Amino acid sequence: MYASREVGRSRRQLSFTVDSEPSTCTLCLGHHRQFSTPATWKSKDAQALALSLNLSSDDLVCSACRKDITRVLADNAYTPRWEKAKERSKCNTCCITQCSQNVFASFSKARSDKLRCAFKTAGLKCTTLEIPTPTPLCKHHYHVVYNLVQPTQMHCVTCGTSLKHSNPKLCPNPEVIKKYLQENTD
Repeated sequence: MYASREVGRSRRQLSFTVDSEPSTCTLCLGHHRQFSTPATWKSKDAQALALSLNLSSDDLVCSACRKDITRVLADNAYTPRWEKAKERSKCNTCCITQCSQNVFASFSKARSDKLRCAFKTAGLKCTTLEIPTPTPLCKHHYHVVYNLVQPTQMHCVTCGTSLKHSNPKLCPNPEVIKKYLQENTD
């Protein structure tokens, strides 16, 4: 029984495999396997929106973009995935002046004032007047900024012992502890 189930599964996969290469969606330019065309859609509003996006009735649209068309019809403020992809492709290099590395991550963990302070401390300058949010950074600059915004405590503030191989706990008032240790120990 198990062997016949595997054979049935293989036949099903073969019967639905049209070609080995996935096709490209006209809207998002992504490679997908499930498509439809505006001509096959039941919603006339969706067809009209597709035509307003300069699609022909026979252009291939992936299922994710088709769902986004429905979302755009329901909410004009919704940004569809093909627009988000255009925004991402505009900014694919690090935003630091004279850095041409590809974006590793977009930094969005800090407020703009903390980010400005970290840039100033590290001596970094952004290619734009304002630091964009989220901030596209290469791997090197991401780690530089991250370590300045969220520093890792490496030594005990009271005794200076390395915390690398210990399980530290946050001291509620290190100055009181330090004063007590100075008065009562060598």
